[in-house]
Amino acid sequence: MSLTGIKFRSNPKVEQKKTLSQWMGCARFVWNAKCEENDYLYKFKQKYLPINTKTPIDQSYAQFKSKELSPCPSQILRNTMCTWRETMGH
Repeated sequence: MSLTGIKFRSNPKVEQKKTLSQWMGCARFVWNAKCEENDYLYKFKQKYLPINTKTPIDQSYAQFKSKELSPCPSQILRNTMCTWRETMGH
C-alpha cells in the first residue's frame, strides 16, 4: 500500500479562520473568473477563428487582481492558476 497523502487537523483561532476564509474566497474568485474568460475565448474562437486554432490555456491572473485581492498572498493565486491549468489542460 502506498501513501497518497497526509491529513492534518487544524484548529485555527477566530482571526486565523477569517484570514483563511478570505484567502479561499480570493482563490475561488480567480478560479471562476478564469473559467469565464476561458468560456469567452472558446466561444470567440468558434465564431471568428479557423477550426484548427487552439484556444490558449495560460495561468495568468494579473488581469483579475484588484484591491479586494491584495491581502491574499500571491502564492495562493499562483497555485490556484497552476491547478486550473492542469485541470483544463487535460
